[in-house]
Amino acid sequence: MELDDFLKATEDAVRSVYETDIDLVGSKANGRAITHRFAVYLEPSFPDMNVDCEYNPSGEELSPKQLPGIEKCKEGKETDWIIPDILIHVRKSEDEDNLAVFEIKSGSELDECDRLKLMGMTSESGPFKYDFGLGVEFYPDHCDRLLFIDGKQQGEPIRSGWASERLSSAGVGRPASGSGATMEERADVVSLDNDARRKIEGLAPEMAVERYEILKDKPITELTESEYAERLVLAERLSEILKKRHKQKS
Repeated sequence: MELDDFLKATEDAVRSVYETDIDLVGSKANGRAITHRFAVYLEPSFPDMNVDCEYNPSGEELSPKQLPGIEKCKEGKETDWIIPDILIHVRKSEDEDNLAVFEIKSGSELDECDRLKLMGMTSESGPFKYDFGLGVEFYPDHCDRLLFIDGKQQGEPIRSGWASERLSSAGVGRPASGSGATMEERADVVSLDNDARRKIEGLAPEMAVERYEILKDKPITELTESEYAERLVLAERLSEILKKRHKQKS
């Protein structure tokens, strides 16, 4: 697959996450939930390959993927075993058909271990030789993709302009690191967030669920600035309610 086709496929998958599962990005949901949805949206673009999350081969002739030296990247890591977030490959091909490896972050940047994995798994001198490595950082107001080829990061992060333009104009989500956001812009973010919290304060759980379902089913391009902020806050609140109920049951 050519690089341009690969980047187009990942851009389409990112767009689908923001259009369909924005509540996962905006809430404190486990990053694995976002990784799963992103992988689902990748699959149609790679019909002849397997798109696997946290693939860990097993059996007599197979062992977990190992990347020598990786145990040094993080305190407390004792082995060089790795389980990448997403792989696009052909299973049991003995690493002959390795297309892409992904590390996914929600609300934070790639750490040292993420970068070392993407570098090592795409290196032509390494054991896996994936064509492309992609670090994907999901934020409420934008998405950055960091491309790795042959063990090296390729230029600056690729920012999804459609997401940045639409969602930043709504004044919600945290400003990107180093984005040069003005004090006024940051104040707008805080104001919208506070307004949304005041609006749902005191709502019974059933009413909160009903309101969230209405906003969740509305296309993101049709949401007003305040509605988008309200949807993020509602997703966060409902997540906390479910956690409390789970603790009470246990």
